[in-house]
Amino acid sequence: MNGVSRINISEVALRNDGFLLVRPDLPEKLDYLHIHRAANGIRWSQEDRALHPYELGSSSPAFWFARMIDAVKSEYGDELVLTSSTSWKDVPSPLRKEIQG
Repeated sequence: MNGVSRINISEVALRNDGFLLVRPDLPEKLDYLHIHRAANGIRWSQEDRALHPYELGSSSPAFWFARMIDAVKSEYGDELVLTSSTSWKDVPSPLRKEIQG
């Protein structure tokens, strides 16, 4: 992607294994496949069409959420934004509030 774009986040999900997924509302032809090149601990899942941490560690899902937002902005120039239509799947209310700031 070129330029600065505001990209809505369609879903934030917490998987059973503890990984946070952030699904941006990207057109099918676009992705963040090369986000890993910045060595920021973030990966793109083509299958899920979502960002996720490379591995679980001691960092919280809220930390990883902020890291994903920063990584996409620095690597692609896109601003990922939560909206009133963002879906929250299996994200406990306290974590959702922490992510939303």
